[in-house]
Amino acid sequence: MARRKVKTGYGEGSLWEVGEGRFQCRYGMGDDQTTETFSAETVTAARAILADKVAAHRRHRGIAVDVETGASAATRTLSNLLDAWLANGDFRPGSRRSYVSRVKVVGDRLGGKRLADLTTFDLDAAYRRWTAEGMAPGTVRALHSTIRSALHQAARWHWPTKANAADVTLPKVTTKVEAIPTADLGRILAAARAKGGKTEILVDLLSATGARLGEVLGLYWSDFDLDGDRPQLHIRRQRTPQGYGPTKTASGVRDIDLAPELVARLKAAQGSPTAPVVDWAPSNADKAFARLCKNLGFVRADGRSLYTCHQLRHNVADHLVLVAQIPVPDAARILGHSDGGALLLKTYASRLDAANRPQVVVNW
Repeated sequence: MARRKVKTGYGEGSLWEVGEGRFQCRYGMGDDQTTETFSAETVTAARAILADKVAAHRRHRGIAVDVETGASAATRTLSNLLDAWLANGDFRPGSRRSYVSRVKVVGDRLGGKRLADLTTFDLDAAYRRWTAEGMAPGTVRALHSTIRSALHQAARWHWPTKANAADVTLPKVTTKVEAIPTADLGRILAAARAKGGKTEILVDLLSATGARLGEVLGLYWSDFDLDGDRPQLHIRRQRTPQGYGPTKTASGVRDIDLAPELVARLKAAQGSPTAPVVDWAPSNADKAFARLCKNLGFVRADGRSLYTCHQLRHNVADHLVLVAQIPVPDAARILGHSDGGALLLKTYASRLDAANRPQVVVNW
């Protein structure tokens, strides 16, 4: 077979399929690069082998500069720290992909700063500059959380720095993701069902189960029990831009009861047990939902869709906690939260008074 490039993320090395069960990889930086050929049964297994090789290489490269005194310590940069933190961390695949992306952004903007000279003022100044350049406050906070974790690791390794992550001033997040208003949600549901096909199934499942977008896109028809006294959906995986993989957290593996109306629509659309329920990549699903909203006139001033797929998850959370009044720990389990309900309590603490409870209706 012809040599075929396999997609990998930033910092994850390069990978090619060169034959049946045979792969070639390259990893490293600059002049310190290694090319190897190895066997693997699947592309997913090959990616995992490459990830192990990259991690081992980074650990080795980290050992070479992890001296407490001398030129290495004197010239160590923030990027060196972030790379070492990433190489030595025990992260879930989804979290690692997110961290790799953040490390690239920080490295491009601040990575050349010598770690020993990095101060809290430097971080404050960088965050103010990034915000002024148009970076969203939430993004700045996410990047800071990565830097903060790396700085905590630097303290454990006794890598000197003057920066104290706890004293940094972060931009305020002024926008809050809210549930879609009930009237607008009704129009979206009606439009999705009128359109039919994958759009209808996607919107139905997101609005009725509270599952994450990747979890819905990771479903096969074999993951449904649509007959019997208690029809259920079994979430066992998610689909990301890199392909199918484990759920965001262990709590993401769960079973969700399905309403009779939804069961009837799913039975009408049911396909082969091995077929994906909604065979879209996450970006395509987001675009399909955005088009649906725009066609209904739900458009921001900048031309983007007023609503996102993720907001349907907030609608379900509102319904579970405020309308159905399901105990918070049970609602957290349905939503796949790993904190036992702490996030829901924080979000809804001021709204749990039944007398002032807003009447949010979701079509289950």
